[in-house]
Amino acid sequence: MRKLLIGVCAIALVLASTTQYEVIQKPNKTIYPNSEINTEKVDKPVFGQKEIDKPVINQTIRTRDESQHSGGQSRDGSDLFFSEYAEGSSNNKYLEIFNPTSDVIDLSGYFLANVSNAPTDVGEWEYTMDFDAGVVVYPGDVFVVCHGSSSDEIMAECDQTHNYLSNGDDGYGLFKSDGTAIDWLGDFNGDPGSEWNVCGVGGTKDHTLVRNSNVTSGNEWAVSSNDITCEWAVYDQNEWSYLGFHDYDGSGNDDVDLEADCAAIGGFYCGDDESNWTSWSPNGCVVSSYICDGYGDCADASDEAGCAAPTCADYGYASCTDPDDGSSCIYTSWVCDGYADCPDGSDEADCAPASCADQGLWDCGDGQCIPNSYVCDGSADTCNASWGPDCVNGADESLATCGDAHDECVAGCPDGYFDCLGDGSECIPNSYVCDGSSEFCNAGWGPDCSNGADEGLDVCTYTDDCVSEYVVTFDLDGLDDCGFVSVTGSFDGWSGWGAHTDNGMTVNLEDGFYEYTILCVDTSIDGWWNDIWGTSTQYSAPWGSDCDAVQGDDYPNYGFTVSGADLTVSQCAGTCDASCEPAAEPAANLFFSEASEGSSNNKYLEIYNGEGVDVDLSGYSLSSCSNGCDEVGAWDYADNVTFEAGTTVAAGDVYVVCHGSSSDEIMAECDQTFTYLSNGDDVFALTQVGSGDVLDVIGIVGEDPGSGW
Repeated sequence: MRKLLIGVCAIALVLASTTQYEVIQKPNKTIYPNSEINTEKVDKPVFGQKEIDKPVINQTIRTRDESQHSGGQSRDGSDLFFSEYAEGSSNNKYLEIFNPTSDVIDLSGYFLANVSNAPTDVGEWEYTMDFDAGVVVYPGDVFVVCHGSSSDEIMAECDQTHNYLSNGDDGYGLFKSDGTAIDWLGDFNGDPGSEWNVCGVGGTKDHTLVRNSNVTSGNEWAVSSNDITCEWAVYDQNEWSYLGFHDYDGSGNDDVDLEADCAAIGGFYCGDDESNWTSWSPNGCVVSSYICDGYGDCADASDEAGCAAPTCADYGYASCTDPDDGSSCIYTSWVCDGYADCPDGSDEADCAPASCADQGLWDCGDGQCIPNSYVCDGSADTCNASWGPDCVNGADESLATCGDAHDECVAGCPDGYFDCLGDGSECIPNSYVCDGSSEFCNAGWGPDCSNGADEGLDVCTYTDDCVSEYVVTFDLDGLDDCGFVSVTGSFDGWSGWGAHTDNGMTVNLEDGFYEYTILCVDTSIDGWWNDIWGTSTQYSAPWGSDCDAVQGDDYPNYGFTVSGADLTVSQCAGTCDASCEPAAEPAANLFFSEASEGSSNNKYLEIYNGEGVDVDLSGYSLSSCSNGCDEVGAWDYADNVTFEAGTTVAAGDVYVVCHGSSSDEIMAECDQTFTYLSNGDDVFALTQVGSGDVLDVIGIVGEDPGSGW
């Protein structure tokens, strides 16, 4: 009999060298004997290879890498900064950027970066937005980035749309192209909850923020939003009267006591000499968390004077020196791990030998350790021919260990699997059992066991009310410029990946009501599939329109109902219309006033204008069938004769279509030639282009009339 192996991975355990343990690796049973303590790093076969880049903490004061700085600039109005921010109702959100300099600034040298709620990596952005190519900001002017579904008032001032702006808890930074941050709205330092506090009078959620007129440059968020050094005026939600311009007097903070302000927030003041200020000490102030941190934030490193040297323990590491002076640090997990990581091997001194039990392993009784799952799992001399005992001494499969389990072979499937045939020879995951089959509810697959046991009535209990699903197909118009289209909604948890281009714009749904919106993806953006919402233009129902599925809520989504049958949902994106094609104009009063089937090629049709005004014939055509129509009720040649734009027939006048080889008498009255006119048994109709409506007909749309009607 065979044993089904599910996901067996290679495992090796290395323990302290004071006891010689051996470890088994399945399925090849490779044995790794332990070695003496190593003085050099090797690739250690442990559960999860540990890092080999050791953290070394120097006592020497270091200079910060200015290219990684996330702080403000000097006070001379030398660069762009955020002048306004709004987190309004619905999608009414924007950022305003001000140019305080005397130069025209090309935004290709800048970008926006942000995190969503709690950052994945503290201090690092998750998403970026580049500015449109060629855009500039003139001196004293602003540049507005807004949500693409903002109100008309905001859109009138908007310079570039971006559909992933802050809900109040998403930090944004304005960066130069070299990665230097020059201003902040929020930060990347952790989840702020629902919002950041602003100056003790409001927050970043449901408010509009306007920068004070005396601010000349960007700043650390901890400084600009602090109630002592506040740089923002806070207004109620949906206050947009300051949008599109910025009051700026360029006075800076000359009337402010910078040293007192710095002390008020617990900072260290670098002095009045601005040459001693760095980008880590804007306006000369080092924030409290940077003081005595081992980095010089004032140019002369005076913020580090008199500070005790940092220890390894201060950073959560273990020390190789006693006492801990911070000069040589290792990860705490490296202590007593069988490898000498400290130069003197002190991290492996005084380590008790690790037992099998300490590591969650089974002890063979002679120092050999094996995983617990290997014990009593069948061996060559009992049931399973794939391998013998795992302990060299066979203890893991002995009668003393396994007892009656080996008196007779125990056949079956592994835990979590269903035994189809009862002998362990055919196993399927438990999740496949009673999951619906072709003879019950689900026509997508039959039973998974070859004998159907996983769907049998003796195993499963079925009801008569099986839930059916129906195919919903989205027929969308107005999205020709989209690289990829996705319909997402309540049926897919608003994941962004519902019915889309790659699955034929279809989804299988049960009966019920569903909301949805349409995403038009810009596939020119690298990695767009990692952020389908952020790289898409969203098309929803017009606000307050009849096609807004749930009237009065914050989201104008479309909606549809599945009711016992497949469904096609037709929609012109962003409108309430099923199609983006304009509705056909009412047909003019045109009709055939004369027809001739003469000798040879002397044939013509005459069209009369009874409308009372001139009519442009480009909206009309002649459609025909040769002899009888091949399909009754359908033209063989729809729009067989068309008229160029600007072809008009005056009120009360006629327009003649004739054979190109007609007599001179006919040609004198002919306005347009067409070779394939009726031989008496070909039906011709005057039709409207687009709608296909028939204005007049000669003959009958149906069976072959013989030689004529």
